[in-house]
Amino acid sequence: DNEYPNLNEYVSNVKLQYEKEISGTYLSGHPLDNFMDVINTFTFNSSYIPSDEQDDDGIDQQENVTANFDLGIEEVEEDKYNGLKNGDIVTCGGVISDISVITTKTGSRMAFLTIEDLTGTFEATLFSKTYDQYKEILAKDSLVAIKGKFTIREGFKPSITVNTLELLTNEQADNSEAKEEVVEVEKPRKLCLKYNINDGILHDAVKKILSSYNGSDEVYIKDTGTDKAYKLSCMVTIRESLLFELETILDKSCIAVC
Repeated sequence: DNEYPNLNEYVSNVKLQYEKEISGTYLSGHPLDNFMDVINTFTFNSSYIPSDEQDDDGIDQQENVTANFDLGIEEVEEDKYNGLKNGDIVTCGGVISDISVITTKTGSRMAFLTIEDLTGTFEATLFSKTYDQYKEILAKDSLVAIKGKFTIREGFKPSITVNTLELLTNEQADNSEAKEEVVEVEKPRKLCLKYNINDGILHDAVKKILSSYNGSDEVYIKDTGTDKAYKLSCMVTIRESLLFELETILDKSCIAVC
């Protein structure tokens, strides 16, 4: 008979990420569950946008305005969007489930984010100046808090024009178990990895994992091909979940927190 190894349970956020990748949805919880104290301060979420909102021809909007013509457009919008009107400043956030970056006619770049919160999804836009400010921390599956402008454009679902954006960190979590995921290491904190950098597939896989843990801890690689050590430009937050993910592609003996 085949014997199966006795493996530890995935840590919560890794398990949720795999659930999303395999089934298209979170099954055992939600990455935002540990941040309810922060979420409860938000002034906007996806439920404020009606589920039957049209995003291509504005028919629903036009019918609503026509039926309530005497009330005026602002009053109709306020009633429709939980009291919000075009231009209101709101706070919101969630998981970045999709990122689309485009280059404008002037050569600058801007980004469109799909944000998933506890009730659904909404769109957030970063114009060129804001995109340049935050592009280094934009990554799919990152948890973010946003302050921006509630924006209504005819024929489209309302969206958020981002003014400021920050990553939600374990320090902001209200779940003690999540806080314990941070590995306590004496400063300076360094993640040391050992593998052959010339293995392009492996190197790309390592970089992809590291990119999901943006932080202030340094990363060093000992290249087994040349026996030289390199310091990566990226910085990470050393967590149990990061080490666990790295162990899926590297031998445990090739991973150390120094």
